[in-house]
Amino acid sequence: MTTFKIITDYDDFLRQHDSWNELVFASEVDHVFMRHEWFACWIRSYRAQERISIVTGWRDGQLISIAPIQYSKFKIKNFQINCISFLSSSISPRCNLIVSNIDEIEGIVLKTLSLSNWNLLTLNNLEEGLNTTKVFLNCLRCENRNPFRVEEGRRSPYLYVPSSWEEYCKSVSRNRRKYLKSNSQNRLKKASEYSIELIDENSDSNGIFSIIEKISSKSWKNDVGSSISKDERRKSFYRTFTNDGLKKGWVHVWLLKIEGNYVAFEYYLRSRKTYAAIRSDYDKNFAYYHPGENLKIAVLKHMCDDETLDEFDFGGNAAPYKLNWTKKIRKHVNLLIGNRTLLGRSILFSKNYIRPLINVLKS
Repeated sequence: MTTFKIITDYDDFLRQHDSWNELVFASEVDHVFMRHEWFACWIRSYRAQERISIVTGWRDGQLISIAPIQYSKFKIKNFQINCISFLSSSISPRCNLIVSNIDEIEGIVLKTLSLSNWNLLTLNNLEEGLNTTKVFLNCLRCENRNPFRVEEGRRSPYLYVPSSWEEYCKSVSRNRRKYLKSNSQNRLKKASEYSIELIDENSDSNGIFSIIEKISSKSWKNDVGSSISKDERRKSFYRTFTNDGLKKGWVHVWLLKIEGNYVAFEYYLRSRKTYAAIRSDYDKNFAYYHPGENLKIAVLKHMCDDETLDEFDFGGNAAPYKLNWTKKIRKHVNLLIGNRTLLGRSILFSKNYIRPLINVLKS
């Protein structure tokens, strides 16, 4: 028989480290960003210790299911909406329930829906193709369950790693091959001096975060307020997780140095056979050298030579520059679930019926 425990105390959450990671390892979501260390760092950096309400399922003293949940609030006009959502932000590529057996999904879903004091459950970026997500949706479709809405989430490009760089070049158009050689690689060669470095568990990582932060402050993202340093919570997360992740071999940072200046970085998480892109920035003063393209060329060449890596996960959304590298898309869904209270039902009724009707009338 499965028993459930709601973890609301941060110290209690910390005690679940080993059991949590064992479950992640046995699940469909065996990624660095689903491990206990990632969530612990995120909770601290985003000051969510008082908001956690993590639903856990247990059988015979063994952890068998997790819904990594937090409480939050926002206002719509004069109404305060109490929400529950995943413990994640834009830093996390995706999130989901954590189970080793899909038979455990219905139980953890029902227990999550039975939490008190919420109007709206928002779960973003569940990978559409996973059995975990499909069974979750089937649970919601059962009769007399909560009203819900499925919306399109991120469309994240990914690439199966070819056997060689030459093979990859053959797979793209002639114009793309010419662009990579003439506009990217040849421009970089015009620099009087340049180097590309990989910082991993075998490297001297002292000062690496300062380098990342400095590059980010000189990127175009700084102009729009999304550089690492513009948000203290995001800065705290990267500073802490980078140091810990490098020691564990999870974080790989690629750096481009031109004429004595670090001008670009690419930040990856390595999980089993996958490289997952988390962040990339470049100094806009060195845009002529196509720093982002040249770092990705170096990364892909490295992956082609490393037989233990077989997927390049670009993460995020399908930005045009990513689709220049691959046309494969990993689809995600966002779930909006209303509580069976009057306010919860009203929100979903508006989402499902009123707004679409207004859009039709406007067209």
